[in-house]
Amino acid sequence: MVDAVGAVLSAFLQVLFDRIARQEVIDFFRGNHLDEALLEKLMMLLLSVTTVLSDAEEKQFIDPLVKEWVDKLKNAAYDADDLLDEISTKTLQDKMASGLHTTLNQEPKAFSTSAFAGAAPLYFS
Repeated sequence: MVDAVGAVLSAFLQVLFDRIARQEVIDFFRGNHLDEALLEKLMMLLLSVTTVLSDAEEKQFIDPLVKEWVDKLKNAAYDADDLLDEISTKTLQDKMASGLHTTLNQEPKAFSTSAFAGAAPLYFS
């Protein structure tokens, strides 16, 4: 049971680390003039926590302070995951808004098929 719980949390932290390292998160920090050094610190902290987690997972059943730390770590990991979801959603919304703005400003394109040969072309924007 201990190994399964530790494996799940370790895997979750690895997913968080991978998500933080994505280009879209880095671009979000740059685009919003946020401190990239803070992002680097977060990545280092996740690496450090992942390193000591396996030992802590075993000790949490003996030491209540370690259990409290593991529980707080889990909650912090879930909060970080929620934040990364918000960043991903914001990035997608910005891309969609940018694409819509670009599409609305483009010249209309002619649409014609062989069924309408000889007819005036239809325009869509």
